[in-house]
Amino acid sequence: MITAIVIGLIFFCLAGGIVYLVLYFPTKWLVKPHRSKIVRPTLSVLIGLPLTYWYLFTSPASNNKKATIENVDNQYLITMTGKRSLMVHDPISALKPGTYLDTFRVIIPRAEGTVNGEEIPTKPGEYKMLGSLTIDKEKMRLDLYYDNYDDKIKDPVSWNGEYKLQWKGN
Repeated sequence: MITAIVIGLIFFCLAGGIVYLVLYFPTKWLVKPHRSKIVRPTLSVLIGLPLTYWYLFTSPASNNKKATIENVDNQYLITMTGKRSLMVHDPISALKPGTYLDTFRVIIPRAEGTVNGEEIPTKPGEYKMLGSLTIDKEKMRLDLYYDNYDDKIKDPVSWNGEYKLQWKGN
């Protein structure tokens, strides 16, 4: 939490500084000299705060609202797709929001009713699932968590939400 606050403050300072520099000459030419000492910092804060909020609290990542289900070896494979944000490795990339298409697949024992997270198979070395997956005709509600026993917390799956199910092959 503290790290997020520090990153937010650093970004706000950077955004405010950039806005201040961008506004320097226009305010020098358009505003009377005695008022520019008030106008520049005020505009920097008024423009810097929304920019900081937009950058830190909005994301181009999203889940598609349709999921497919298919019968595979007497089990059911559910596939969900969505956009995920690119990882940032340098300051320039941080300013260019980009996404890639990602897929999440989960195998469940039945195609109706509620499936508990403990019933969902995971690979060796992966965290077990908690929560539930509920299917009601063509609607599915995903509310799953990873049992992060290392940190002793439940990590929500980023694919949680409601989906419209479509049978694959039908």
